[in-house]
Amino acid sequence: MALATAVVLATTGGLSITATGPAIAEDPPSTPAPTPDEVVLPDPGRYTPRLEIIDHAGATGYVHQQEGKPLAWTDLATGADSPLPPTYLTASSAHHSGLLGHYDRETARVTVTDLATGTTTSTLSLPPDRTWMRAFTADTVVTATKTADGKYDGLQLLHAAGDEQVTEQPVTGLREPVATLSVFAQDLQGALVTTQAVAGGPYSSYLLDYATATLTPTLTVTPTNYRSLGHDRLLVEQSNDTVLTVPRDHPSAPAVATALPPKGVNDAASSKSAVLGDWILVRHDGDPYSGSFSLGGKLLAVPIGGGTARELLPHAAGNLTVTPDGSVLAVGGSCGQDWAVHRVALGEDGAPHLETVRKVPQMPATYSGLAVGGGRVNYFSDSRPGRTLYEVDTRAPGEARPRSWSLSDKQAWLRHRF
Repeated sequence: MALATAVVLATTGGLSITATGPAIAEDPPSTPAPTPDEVVLPDPGRYTPRLEIIDHAGATGYVHQQEGKPLAWTDLATGADSPLPPTYLTASSAHHSGLLGHYDRETARVTVTDLATGTTTSTLSLPPDRTWMRAFTADTVVTATKTADGKYDGLQLLHAAGDEQVTEQPVTGLREPVATLSVFAQDLQGALVTTQAVAGGPYSSYLLDYATATLTPTLTVTPTNYRSLGHDRLLVEQSNDTVLTVPRDHPSAPAVATALPPKGVNDAASSKSAVLGDWILVRHDGDPYSGSFSLGGKLLAVPIGGGTARELLPHAAGNLTVTPDGSVLAVGGSCGQDWAVHRVALGEDGAPHLETVRKVPQMPATYSGLAVGGGRVNYFSDSRPGRTLYEVDTRAPGEARPRSWSLSDKQAWLRHRF
């Protein structure tokens, strides 16, 4: 007999969607069972965690973009979000450590803004014929001079002296005029600078120390090398399986090589790493061929120079972001329900320990292919790995049970499992 069934999708956001439709006539059972007028499909949330990308971190908060929301500054203590200045993503701006530096070409001024308070920490007028190198602190900017043929022949630290005036401090250590000079990483202590004597030639790298205004040769870093400035060490990826580290107070010292932990079956060849004290934190990237079965590789810690790896998180995604105090922010968890931003810091035992900073809300599941008929409700949902077909028997209502997974995800999963 034909019957009409109402289907209610109860979503995590509190929105209910009702669909009605006639059921397909079928042979009546020998003993007709009562059929409910309404079937509620609870929303367990999307299997894949909400995307959370941390851009950089300051002492009291961090800049990040969360899926479904704009880029924002979030306060660590309160969790409150603040909008970013409109100049944040412009070509004339740079940002790190909770600071935004913006260069106004018309006025030749650099303005530094504290993103935690939204206040200007300094405004510096650049002398003529100076190039802002996009490196700065709250009251200091790095500039360069050039020769008549366009080569960089010197660096300077310009310190704010009030009323947009500056005092100049020459940087020592640049061996010769160079065709290219780029800042690859920076924090409040200094910057990683890479040069080429001639365009297209070999690279040379230096650590610029703001306290001494010196450039010191260090590990060579090219544009394709993964690198991370830790509080005490510089880390450079040597290969997909090894990273090199040198102390920041002795950047020309022989590098220490550390083999990264082996990759899992759902991990890609690439990784993200950061230095924390005497440890390397590493997260292997997820294999894109694993479909939605991969939540990201484990977050692991391995002693510098090698040793037994410690698991910190079963899954992690995004960047490993070093904060001004040397701790590291990482995003991860076991599933979408407990995904969070975590701080990794050294405990009293000298080993890395986790502290949850902020939960990442789970995304609601999406539904498609809703079909009502034959006493059953069928639909696709992303609340499990892959695109899963669910079925609810309206004649004996209970929990929706999965019928099958989409073929593309099943093949990726089977490829790794067997």
